[in-house]
Amino acid sequence: MVQAITTSQKKIYEDKSKTIGIFAVPEFEYYYVYSQNHLRIEEYKEAYTQLLEMAGTKYHFNKLVLSLGNLVSTPLMGRAWFAAHFSPNFYKKVNKDLTAAVIKPQNKFEAVTIDIISGSLPKMGINVKTQFFEDEQNAIKWIENPIFE
Repeated sequence: MVQAITTSQKKIYEDKSKTIGIFAVPEFEYYYVYSQNHLRIEEYKEAYTQLLEMAGTKYHFNKLVLSLGNLVSTPLMGRAWFAAHFSPNFYKKVNKDLTAAVIKPQNKFEAVTIDIISGSLPKMGINVKTQFFEDEQNAIKWIENPIFE
């Protein structure tokens, strides 16, 4: 599925080693983000910074697919930056209306980290309709369905 999206949609950012990529899917109005292997903080921050720049300007989507199934590790400072900087700023750009389909990492430590971050967002006033999935195909079906369950 990653290959189908990355070859047919609008690339916002993709690092050379293809550990992180962000694409716009205009037909269904969502952003597709994949992260895999070991991420470096430079690529992590650059990718999400590019998404912040596009959100609300070139693309006006309020749905997000986070494909993290093959993620092995993210830098601690990257996670902190995501929660403290990216999340509140992105939430504002999408007019405080955000839906996310998250494919959970197979790596247990990263999966727990995702749970902690998603659990802390409402405490920061960031209310995201989030659904977790084991596989990408079901996540994409869910986000592309205009009537969420």
